[in-house]
Amino acid sequence: MADNFDQTIPHIFISYAHNDNVVPRQWVDEFAKRLKEYVDVRWGGDAKVWTDSREVQGNDALQRKILAAVKRAYVIVSVISPSYFNSPWSLTELRTFYEAAKVDAEVDVTLRVFKVYKLSVEPIAAKTIPELVDTMGFAFYTKGERKDVTIDPSHANDVFNNAIDDVAIPVSQVLTKLLGGENRLSRMTGIRIYLGRAGSDLAEQRYALRIALLLAGHSVIETDLVYDGTYEKRVRAQLAGCHMSIHPIGDNYARLENSDLPVDRPAYDLANEEAKRRPEFRRISWRPVRTLPGNEAQARFIEVVRDDVTLGNMEHIEEELVYFKETLNDRLAVIAEHMGPGGLKPRAPARVSAKTVYLLYDPRFDGVEGTASAAAITAIRDYLIEQKFNVAKPLTERSPQDIADFHRRALRKCDGVLVYYGDASPLWIADAVDDLHDTAKGRGFDAGGYDECAVLLAPQMTPAKRDFNDFDVRRLVLTDPFDPAVLANFIAKLRAAVQPR
Repeated sequence: MADNFDQTIPHIFISYAHNDNVVPRQWVDEFAKRLKEYVDVRWGGDAKVWTDSREVQGNDALQRKILAAVKRAYVIVSVISPSYFNSPWSLTELRTFYEAAKVDAEVDVTLRVFKVYKLSVEPIAAKTIPELVDTMGFAFYTKGERKDVTIDPSHANDVFNNAIDDVAIPVSQVLTKLLGGENRLSRMTGIRIYLGRAGSDLAEQRYALRIALLLAGHSVIETDLVYDGTYEKRVRAQLAGCHMSIHPIGDNYARLENSDLPVDRPAYDLANEEAKRRPEFRRISWRPVRTLPGNEAQARFIEVVRDDVTLGNMEHIEEELVYFKETLNDRLAVIAEHMGPGGLKPRAPARVSAKTVYLLYDPRFDGVEGTASAAAITAIRDYLIEQKFNVAKPLTERSPQDIADFHRRALRKCDGVLVYYGDASPLWIADAVDDLHDTAKGRGFDAGGYDECAVLLAPQMTPAKRDFNDFDVRRLVLTDPFDPAVLANFIAKLRAAVQPR
C-alpha cells in the first residue's frame, strides 16, 4: 500500500444494524476484525475497516462523521438480516455510499458493494433496496430444519474463516484496482464475466467457478434470483457491460422467484441476443459430463443448448469442471489479447500458427511395435510433421484415467482428427466416431466441429471397413505402403480453414 495514503479514509465500511452485533455476541466486531486480517494478507496492505460503533464516540458527531467516512470509503459491506431492513440509519449509510461511488467510473459501483447474509431474508425484501440489487452476496448462515443458524466464529472457526476469505478475495481486488498495492492475488484484468444461475445440483461447482474467476482477477457479474418487471432490463444492461457470459446448465429444474421460468433460461436467452448483437461478446454454456436431466423440461432445454451454436461467438462445452477451467482460461486469454483502455478493441487479424492433428488409433491392436500398422502410423505422423502440423497421439502405458483424460483434451483442443482404423474392432471405431460427434457438439463450433475429420481405412479391407459410413467424417482408403496423396484433400481443407476458431 502507498505510504502517503490518507489514513482517515476507510478502505472498508461495514454497514449493519446494531442488533446484529448482539446475537451472537459481538458478531459484527469479530467479522470486521477477521475481514481486516484476511484482506491484509490478500491485498498486501494495512486495511482500515470502519464500523460506526468503534469510530464514533458519543452521538454529537455521529451523522457528520459517519456519513463523511461513508462517502470516502472504497468498499461497503452490508450485513444483511431482518434488522438491517428495519434500520433507517443503515440504509442511509448504504445509499450515501452508493451515490458517492456512482461518480467514480474506474470501478462499477455494483462491484464495490458486498452483501453478507447473517440470516436469510425473503428475496422480495432484498429487492426493496435497489442499491443491493445484483451485487455480490455471501452466506454466513446455515439452513436448519426449523430455522437458519448464523455461523458463530467461536463455534465454527474454520467455516467462518473460509467464508471471510471468500469476501476478502473480491474486496482485495477492488482495493488493488483503486489504490494499487502488493496484491497476493492476480490484479483485476478488466474482463467482466456474467455468471448465470443454476439449479442446486450445480451450486457447489458454480461457487468454485466463481471463486476461481475472482482469484484470476476477473469481475464476476450476477443477477439476483427474483423475477420481476425489471429482470430482463437489468440482465440486458449487465450483459452489455460484459465481455463474456457463462451459463452452467445442470440437471435440476429450478425456478426463479415469483416465476415459472427456469432459473438458468432467461439470462441464457438474453445472452444469445447479446452475442448476435455484438460479435466480440462470447457466450459459453457449460454442462458437466455424465449427468442425466432430472425431468423432461430440463432435458428439452439441454437439447436446445447443445444445438444453439449458430454463431462463432456461441459455444457449448461439456466436460468436468477441472477441464472446463482450462478451456475457459484459453478463451479468456483471447479476450485479454483484444483488450484496450476502453474495453475490447476491434478483432485483430488471426495469427497464423501450426495446427494440430489428433492421430487417433487403438494402441491395443494398432501401432504395436514391429507391425505393419505401427509402420503406417509412423509414416503418417512423419508426413504430417513435414507438412508443418503438430501431431498428437493417444497415451500408452498410463493409468486408464490418465489415458481417458488425455483423449478428451486432445479431441477438445485439436484442429483436425485422423482416425486410423486397422485391426481395431468395429465397436472401437463406433465409439471413436461417437466421441468425435460428442466433442464437436460440446466445442460449439459449426457443423462437424473440426476443420477436417477423416477415418483412414487401412489394409486389409474387411466387411466392417467397407460398410463404414458417416456423413460428417471423410472416408479415406490407405495403401500399403502409405501414399501421401491419400491425405491431399484432408490437408488442403485443414489449411484452408480460418484461424482462430
